[in-house]
Amino acid sequence: MSDENVQQAGFTQQSTQRLTNFRSDGMQTFSSGLNSDFHLFHESTFLLGQCVQRKKSLTLTRHYFLTPAFAIIRALMRITPQSWTGKLFILADIPVMFLILLAAYFVRFHTIFPSPLGIPELNLYMATFLLISIMLFFLFALNGVYQKGFRFTPDLGWDLSKNIFLGFLILSSLAFFYREEDFSRTTFLISLGLLLPGMNLFYYFKNLTIRIIAPGSFRRNNIMIIGTGDRALQIYEQLKQTQKNLNLSLIGPSTVELPSDVNYLGPLEKFKVLIKEYVVDQVIVALPNSSIKHAVKIIEECESRRIKFSVVPDLFEVVTKQVTIGEVHGVPVVSVGSNLPIYGLQMKIRHVLDFLISLASLIVLSPLFFTIAVLIKLEDRGPIFYFQDRVGLDGEIFRIWKFRSMRVDAEQQSGPMWAIKGDPRWTKMGTILRKTSIDELPQLYNVLKGEMSLVGPRPERPVFVNEFKENIPGYMLRHKVRGGLTGWSQCNGLRGQTPIEDRTAYDLYYVENWSLLFDLRILFQTVFKLVFIQSGY
Repeated sequence: MSDENVQQAGFTQQSTQRLTNFRSDGMQTFSSGLNSDFHLFHESTFLLGQCVQRKKSLTLTRHYFLTPAFAIIRALMRITPQSWTGKLFILADIPVMFLILLAAYFVRFHTIFPSPLGIPELNLYMATFLLISIMLFFLFALNGVYQKGFRFTPDLGWDLSKNIFLGFLILSSLAFFYREEDFSRTTFLISLGLLLPGMNLFYYFKNLTIRIIAPGSFRRNNIMIIGTGDRALQIYEQLKQTQKNLNLSLIGPSTVELPSDVNYLGPLEKFKVLIKEYVVDQVIVALPNSSIKHAVKIIEECESRRIKFSVVPDLFEVVTKQVTIGEVHGVPVVSVGSNLPIYGLQMKIRHVLDFLISLASLIVLSPLFFTIAVLIKLEDRGPIFYFQDRVGLDGEIFRIWKFRSMRVDAEQQSGPMWAIKGDPRWTKMGTILRKTSIDELPQLYNVLKGEMSLVGPRPERPVFVNEFKENIPGYMLRHKVRGGLTGWSQCNGLRGQTPIEDRTAYDLYYVENWSLLFDLRILFQTVFKLVFIQSGY
């Protein structure tokens, strides 16, 4: 319906303009995150009153009011863990877990698994499954899973899986003391195997459902970065590339020329006004030591307003070293240095797991490897694998295996260089391999040989290592562990053209805080990102 028809229906020119603006603004607001909710609500009320008062046609009302109005209602509606609708979504965990456990019973006793003692009564298992579901529900609640909201992230998936595993450890302990009924151990293992992926998939679809019916539930976090130096800009660009759900802004001295795509709000003096105006959720202080007075005032303001804040030290001034409190001949001291947890029983268990998992993976994936090898060969008749020298444990050189994803002459003219997103040197098959990170899977053979581990800092080429060790403090510390197929920096989106200083900081954090549980978390987040994000290049 045109604007002329609207005016003929009895609206004034001013009302017509407001109606047209409301229709376009309403849809724009729905898609951009509700920047003017109250203005649109006021306009919708005014226009609905005019439609009712003048008894205009339903076509006009629906065309110019109801369509954007429904969009706004959906966008304004928020489902949070504290709302009654949010509590319903939370309580839905119990029946879903019960159904998954019930599926485990049918898989155990009604498929290929033998039942020499006969099939036990379903009623007995149903009562047990209900108790397990309720127990896991309270375990999730006690450990803060529901406080994280409904946005499905790698951290939420990890916490969910960790609590399910913890719950089954508790169940196995209780089963040791409870002897009245003999429950099938196979059912127990199948239940764990189904719950881990099943609940992660349920949370993924729960996230999608809430996004559809109430997109306002996922309001973007407003993060303000304080500083305009190189470090502040690096943080801004890193968050912009890896965290799409953030509204980023930056304030600081205006004397620095900033890129045009940076959301610069103003100088430091306007901090108090800007955090009110933009409803800032978190502040990241990335100022040099020369601006320490400004930093202290900003921190005090954040504390008074209960705004979360973080302080980013200069990488070259504070290297990530462990700090321990002790004594020297009775004198209390603070020791700064590396007390690396990379030896002992945990590390021996890790080596065994690396061998067993890599061997099993190579056997299971052999049909996929054969298919990829044929496709690579058919495309350009070049070699299937690509070999490259890398620096491993204690600086030893080894040859890394990869599926070839680039042209045979890729580095003849350019020399050694990192791959970039959309690299023109990729082959057609290589593009697919890179995007899914499948090109890295032959490195399972390096893991099997003991040259690499499943988790660790990504090994670099000798030419780059020689350059980095001269310019980056503590860089060689990352070679105190074997390089890995995946690592902590990759889990945080640092790869490709990410500054090596940032990756090194994450690698050093991993080395100094290593544990088997940390490795499991990294493996989980890697699989999570491959399945739900796929951002490799």
